[in-house]
Amino acid sequence: MSPLPAMGVDVKGTLTDRPPPADPSTACPDDHYYSTATFTAYAGSVAVDRQARSANNGVVTFEFTLGSSSATTRLDRVIIQVCRSPVLTVPPTYCGKAAVYFAQPVG
Repeated sequence: MSPLPAMGVDVKGTLTDRPPPADPSTACPDDHYYSTATFTAYAGSVAVDRQARSANNGVVTFEFTLGSSSATTRLDRVIIQVCRSPVLTVPPTYCGKAAVYFAQPVG
């Protein structure tokens, strides 16, 4: 078995920061924070590519490819982390636990 020879990873999804504009519920009022999801692709200890998407009281749909332009760089993992930051003041920002996705072996 060998590591997945991935030079790129397709990323597709949505990021929701509540309350979205069409949400009639009052269960989740505006907290004056926005959400940012950061996606980082690694080859060993080197961050090869990074993308981020942000939402404030809404839903953001995204679709992109993380990867390297180098024919020899093979990705071994992608780390995704969502953080919340204040809209009107300086941080503190707080973040959820990072999710790590490893390349799956093939063979």
